[in-house]
Amino acid sequence: MYTVRNISLADYREGDVECSFMGHDEIFSAGGAKYQPVGYRFETKQYDTFQVIYVSWGELIFQSQKQLVKLTPGNLALLRHRSVFTLTCRRMAYRGVSFNAKGDFPAEFVGPAEALKATTEIQTLAKLMERQLHQPTRESVRLLEGLGRALAWETIRISEYTRAASRSEEDWAEIARQAMDVTLYSARTAREALKGVDLSYRQLCRHFQRALGCSPKQYQIRARLTEARRLLRETHLPITTIAMELGFCTSQHFATQFQIQTNQTPSDYRKQTQRGSKP
Repeated sequence: MYTVRNISLADYREGDVECSFMGHDEIFSAGGAKYQPVGYRFETKQYDTFQVIYVSWGELIFQSQKQLVKLTPGNLALLRHRSVFTLTCRRMAYRGVSFNAKGDFPAEFVGPAEALKATTEIQTLAKLMERQLHQPTRESVRLLEGLGRALAWETIRISEYTRAASRSEEDWAEIARQAMDVTLYSARTAREALKGVDLSYRQLCRHFQRALGCSPKQYQIRARLTEARRLLRETHLPITTIAMELGFCTSQHFATQFQIQTNQTPSDYRKQTQRGSKP
């Protein structure tokens, strides 16, 4: 079992950004091998699980409400929860690797089924999974689950990029927010953190301002200061170390920004919160 947390735009509050990546939606998942012989057929009108299949040999015919595709090596089937599709092996069997999940799915695991072409990153993940299958170790089950989970999220990512034109303003703001959340412990500026997003920085700033009421730069500072407050409360790390770890250029710059937001110095905040936590 593992837990996944999706932090939505509704979770955002001015000056109080939670930057946690764990939560309470529990799902069971597993990564492993796939093989089906000639004559195989599977059809569903409402898929009750979630699965990603990577084809490494042979061919698998995928049919959904919008696609009819012959999946050959290097292709994927993204089979979301509640999707409608048919899988068949007509003239050839197929072999590959997959990731399966059941339980309380994140929103990205629910929706239509799709056939996609694998990226270099996905091919690498599939090869690593195949190596674990061919050369198993004591930790292979856990490794296959972790690699399979990465395979699933990378597949969802490329699926989303193919539909980039239809993304809403809130979608772009959420993508930008997450890109900055995962770079809190770095010296990257907001612009640098958003460099990999498939939209110009100016457009992202406009969407972000409308959705969250602040600029990406303002959000990044608030998120870092929220994490700084947690570190000051829960650890004994030196203040200078906290400042450097969270990407502030100097401890003085950190102290200045911290006082602007909290009306306290970092040392005063630590004394107050740690003293208050004692029985």
